[in-house]
Amino acid sequence: MAFGLTPASLERRLQGDLDWITMKAIDKDRSRRYQSAGELAEDIQRHLVHDPVLAGPPTLGYKLKKFSRKHRAGIFSIAALLLISTVITVLTWQAG
Repeated sequence: MAFGLTPASLERRLQGDLDWITMKAIDKDRSRRYQSAGELAEDIQRHLVHDPVLAGPPTLGYKLKKFSRKHRAGIFSIAALLLISTVITVLTWQAG
């Protein structure tokens, strides 16, 4: 086990962004590859901080997934506040 991970969990962690980054780096068409090592490093850094990578698909779903992963605590807090305010509103409406 590498880094305390099972082979299956390690494989899941290496899929997605890292696949796209690798495929862009070795693309047969030179015009679709990274233009410099700096661009490759920037995409790897984006992956590490859970930002969308340039090699990935520019779909809304992908961008929302990356945003929610990066801002998990904030999204959870907002969802909890919405739930609490909904419960308070319903209870107030029923009591009135």
